[in-house]
Amino acid sequence: MKIGWLTPFLGEVGGIRSIIETGNSLVKMGHNFFMITDKMHNKPAWINFTGEIVGVAEAEKMNFDCVINQDPYCRNWDKNIDSSIKILHICSGHLHCYDKMADDYNIVTTIFNKGVQYARSKLKKTNIFRIGQGINLTQFFRRDSNYFSHKNVFFCCRAYNIGNNQKGAITAYNLLYPLRDKYNICAWDNTKDSAPPGINFILCSAGVNRTSYAESIYHKADVIVALDQVSAWSHIAAEAMACGIPVISNGIGLEDFGIPDYNYVLLDNYNLIEEKIDRLLDDDTYRKKIVDNAYNIIINFTWEKRAKRLLDVMGNFL
Repeated sequence: MKIGWLTPFLGEVGGIRSIIETGNSLVKMGHNFFMITDKMHNKPAWINFTGEIVGVAEAEKMNFDCVINQDPYCRNWDKNIDSSIKILHICSGHLHCYDKMADDYNIVTTIFNKGVQYARSKLKKTNIFRIGQGINLTQFFRRDSNYFSHKNVFFCCRAYNIGNNQKGAITAYNLLYPLRDKYNICAWDNTKDSAPPGINFILCSAGVNRTSYAESIYHKADVIVALDQVSAWSHIAAEAMACGIPVISNGIGLEDFGIPDYNYVLLDNYNLIEEKIDRLLDDDTYRKKIVDNAYNIIINFTWEKRAKRLLDVMGNFL
């Protein structure tokens, strides 16, 4: 099967990572997979992609079995691309972004339940399929359980200064900064521009090859605080769970794989963050229960399974 996926990004963002991982899985299964973009010159050296990257003009000369679009920026890119079926993929928590794309696609895939509900009620679609998201378990592997400092509380400060998740990063910083003398509070991101003042900061830019993220961040943390604001899928929470690190979260982005106070600690009252952290650090039985439950659930979310679900959707219409 010949599959094309439209994307304006070739940088370090969750959206491009999911396209690459899905594409690599499809290539392993014997399919031809193409990322279609308008920014060929922006391809970073770290992209570990086994498919092909082509420009829009080149794609217009090709014939595809399926073309997928997940970004409003790419609207009309596939207007002149020959494809048997075209799919709208809803993967962002900013659901309103897809409103103007509805008329262009009859088939919708999404990664979470809210995307299904939105496509059915707002977009008035009937061919809606939830294919989920995935995680690379060879890059994010469980840490040695003997390592535990009872001190390290980490959070991702991505877009602390500007960006889609700015509010989440600032919220985590404001909650944790007053606790910096009690815990080793550490923030990380892939750019120094995001470094918040007054606490430890780790610069960790590993791109799609995320093994160094696991070793540099998750394998050193005792608790991960993930306070997303708009994510449909929290990569941070999922990656921490795969590495055996307990997660404290407001629940945003954990809809597909999170069960409050079963495989992550729900922070529904921000005033209780110190109490939540202390219990995870001091109660070994409780921490182990959260960690084990999280690991046993997240290992079922692989990119291979996501790719197979996508193929099943295509098979319904080809």
